[in-house]
Amino acid sequence: MGGRMVLSGALLLLGTALVADALACGHRARHHHSMMGAAMPRGGSPAMLPQPDSPGAQLVGVYCTQCHGTPSPVLHESREWRAVAQRMYGHMKRFSSRVQSPSDDEFAAILAYLESHAAEVRATP
Repeated sequence: MGGRMVLSGALLLLGTALVADALACGHRARHHHSMMGAAMPRGGSPAMLPQPDSPGAQLVGVYCTQCHGTPSPVLHESREWRAVAQRMYGHMKRFSSRVQSPSDDEFAAILAYLESHAAEVRATP
């Protein structure tokens, strides 16, 4: 019985932490986190990125992993990253009381990094 209580307590703490993480990213976080949790679990490391010691990779590791996993630059083509990064930057600015947002210069470095390591342009049929 003692083992079950410990397990129940651990699960309760884990659930509370997951809810807190979701709430830190905004009011629509439950839906977002349920979808993104499987695809890109929160956290990660710049070590998994191209040129992990570069300033851009380091900044991705600091800012982007606050709400989701380390985004691989190949998730999008170079031409797509500006809109994606600006949307994420807007989320961080809106929720600045709960997450850190990069400075304008740091954002520019993140965007340049993601664009320079982006997926190849896909041919349209």
